[in-house]
Amino acid sequence: MDTPIAYMELNALDFPDKEALVDSHSRLTFAQAKQKADRLALSFIEMQIERGQIIVSQLPNVVEDFIVRSALPKAGLVGLYLMMNLRHEEIKFALRKTEAVGIIIVAESRGIDFYRMIQDIRPSCPHLKYIFVVGDDIPKHAISITEMMESQITKEYPLECLDKTRIKANELATLKMTSGTTGDPKLVAAASPTRSVSRNLEAVKRHKVTSNDIFGAFAPLGGGGSGPPCRFNAQSKGCKVILLETFDADEALKLIQRERITFATGVPAQLFMMVHHKNLSEYDLGSLRAFYYAGAKLPNSVAKEVEDRMGCRIVGHYGAMDILFSCTTSVDDPPEVRRKSVGKPLQGDVQYKVIDELGQEVTSGDPGELVIKESGTG
Repeated sequence: MDTPIAYMELNALDFPDKEALVDSHSRLTFAQAKQKADRLALSFIEMQIERGQIIVSQLPNVVEDFIVRSALPKAGLVGLYLMMNLRHEEIKFALRKTEAVGIIIVAESRGIDFYRMIQDIRPSCPHLKYIFVVGDDIPKHAISITEMMESQITKEYPLECLDKTRIKANELATLKMTSGTTGDPKLVAAASPTRSVSRNLEAVKRHKVTSNDIFGAFAPLGGGGSGPPCRFNAQSKGCKVILLETFDADEALKLIQRERITFATGVPAQLFMMVHHKNLSEYDLGSLRAFYYAGAKLPNSVAKEVEDRMGCRIVGHYGAMDILFSCTTSVDDPPEVRRKSVGKPLQGDVQYKVIDELGQEVTSGDPGELVIKESGTG
């Protein structure tokens, strides 16, 4: 079972009435989130979508992203999760390559008509049968995810129904897609849950996460800046996650103040905009103890400014699409380590080596190609 799914199940038992997910439209407890995920999964089953078929999801930072990621594997379906910046060609590639039978989108975001975009490419995607839309604005011929989540299931299902249909430990549960910077994108099967769990536990220790922490997701959940900490670390401890759908420095600072966020997550560009906000001193950021970043190098000068002016500690992360998060610093590391490195590999699960053109390991300080090996792989 993919760890975020297991965490949602456990948190609904341990903290049923605790707020779990918050965005600009919704505030859900752990029990409510689980109920919506269960109903969504059962709705997929009632549609008779075959087990193992692929559903593409392209959602911003909304509570439905968490619910979809839990519901699809419960229904025995494989999710391919795309970033919001992908457009016609990349989406068409994903749909055609995977022979996906459905796609989950918002109808519109930031002036982009996503529903029209899917309609434009639909004729060239013969396997695409269903367009699911999140939100209140549901175009004609689209299927409302909200209605599916809130539906009264038309038939009785035994309690163990979802235990039978859900994706099992050694089965493909999730796909990811690279950006295709130098050519066509590549599809990546997610790392095994066992590796995700061990790394998550070590990261939680290094970041000193407790159930009292409140996470802020300022970067897309599909990326390294907010994805791993909010979908893994926060969920493993039953933490509330505050979601910012579209980044704005002013809105991010307001959320930290209003929601008393303790563990913010994002990318260096967002950190730069926040720490240089003209009204930074007017915000009460006293709750913030750490800011987790990934996705690009953070200049040492900016890291120092963030720690000095925002009163929190920087923690860096390094990973890749096909190995997930694999390195991170600790909140207890000395300032020069927190600000100038991405820390050490997690749990001895990953080995790093820098090699030259002949494949020989280079000495410290010399340039070379970074190669990464996971335990148990070739």
